[in-house]
Amino acid sequence: MLAAALTMLEGCGFIDRRDGLYRVGGESEDVLKYYANSISQWQT
Repeated sequence: MLAAALTMLEGCGFIDRRDGLYRVGGESEDVLKYYANSISQWQT
């Protein structure tokens, strides 16, 4: 599941993969924080 999510984020241009590391583009950081906050509320 994690690999599929990373592939999707990379395909949408939110993250880049270089030398086996993932990096967030400066403009994408706010969008990814928004989604991370909404996902964190799913925890029980």
